[in-house]
Amino acid sequence: MIGAYVTIADFAFIGIGANIISGKVDTIGYNAYVGAGALVTHSVEKNTVVAGAPARIIRVKS
Repeated sequence: MIGAYVTIADFAFIGIGANIISGKVDTIGYNAYVGAGALVTHSVEKNTVVAGAPARIIRVKS
């Protein structure tokens, strides 16, 4: 899908060089962290830290 929108919630942090695949990702949740250089292929829940290629859940913040 070309031109799909991704919703980035408040206080979300996206590291430098992170790639977000817009056709597969709907949202980056509230207070979520996406590590530098990550390849995000799925939506990220709120208070979650993801990193890697492909991005995997590293930690869920309380």
